Amino acid sequence: MKLAFTSLTNRPPVIIFGLLVVAVLAFAGVGRLVHRFRAQEEALARHLYQRGVKAQTDGHAEEALGAFRAALSYSRDNFQYQLSLARALRDIGRTAESETYLIRLWERSPQEAHWVCKPTIGSGTLSAHTSRVVTDIRRSSLLSDSQS
Repeated sequence: MKLAFTSLTNRPPVIIFGLLVVAVLAFAGVGRLVHRFRAQEEALARHLYQRGVKAQTDGHAEEALGAFRAALSYSRDNFQYQLSLARALRDIGRTAESETYLIRLWERSPQEAHWVCKPTIGSGTLSAHTSRVVTDIRRSSLLSDSQS
């Protein structure tokens, strides 16, 4: 037995190849685990978002607010979740916070935010300052599009 081990250790290329195979398998396993973890996070975020939509439909704005915040904690960049949170904030009278979310959404993606945020801003529930800021953002995005 000792002779077999000694002859194996005298072959560095075999050891390196074996370690390389182990490393590749470990990376593949970790990659699969990360993929499954992200899929679980997305599924949980969708579930929480649906809970928020139902709560908002049922007139429970505070519960909806908590569900939308929880959904965003699992999917931070989701445009729809952020918009729903902004609307829930508006519905419970926290317009300053709502304006902040809407402006951030508009700055991040004016094309996507244009048709979604315009009715919210035009409804009279947000300040005139926010409307001016959004109009300025819209103009600057149109200018940058025409210059491209």
